[in-house]
Amino acid sequence: MTGILADLPAQAFGAMLVFARIGTALMLLPAIGEAEVPVPVRLAFAMVLTALLFPVLTGFLPAPPGDPVRMLMLVGSEAAVGLWIGFLARFALFALVMAGQLTALLLGFASVLTADAVIGPQGTALSRLFALMGVTLILVTGLHEAAFGALKASYTLIPPGRGFAAADATGVAVRAVARSFGLALQLAAPFLVAAVMVQASLGLLSRLVPQIQVYFLALPAQVLAGIGLLAALITAVLAAWREQAVPLIAVLPGSV
Repeated sequence: MTGILADLPAQAFGAMLVFARIGTALMLLPAIGEAEVPVPVRLAFAMVLTALLFPVLTGFLPAPPGDPVRMLMLVGSEAAVGLWIGFLARFALFALVMAGQLTALLLGFASVLTADAVIGPQGTALSRLFALMGVTLILVTGLHEAAFGALKASYTLIPPGRGFAAADATGVAVRAVARSFGLALQLAAPFLVAAVMVQASLGLLSRLVPQIQVYFLALPAQVLAGIGLLAALITAVLAAWREQAVPLIAVLPGSV
């Protein structure tokens, strides 16, 4: 009993380090870190995952430092690693959300605003729909398992107490953002082409018949045509995102 009590501070510090990385990452990981999931549920999930992984990760954890400042620096470094991993995984879902936002702007749905927990209060209903479909696909196809595996493998690549290479992490994050924006534009490309063609046709028609309010009369038809085009292409868009989301998840440390 004396040995257990003497070892208890080291065990508590190690559990705190594990919770700092895992808990911070789970606040941002797709599907688990959504705003619709209550904070107590996410907190309980992080605590359970910490309890499961702590015995496995004991060999990677440093001894408790005697300096309180050093101790806080270690905890902050672990939280920074978890924040970085969570943001990298979030970019995969964010590409689909941005594609939905851009599609809504192109099809004339931008006036239908709703509270969007991913991109803010000015999100469109279509972007929210894309986000929910993306979360469903992540859970159904098992992409969340890749994120959890990368989180566990990150202890091998970025051991606690070895420091966090902020410069390298920034470069990886910038490349992930660029790929996310590029994927969003690719997903919205069919709607962009259709919108350009429609607007060019309406502009030509307004020049030929200036007496008619072409844009006012064509708006209902544009919305209906946009709904039809969206219904025809939504399956292909989701399939393309699912295929490209795997490389986005692959940038996570430890992903295979």
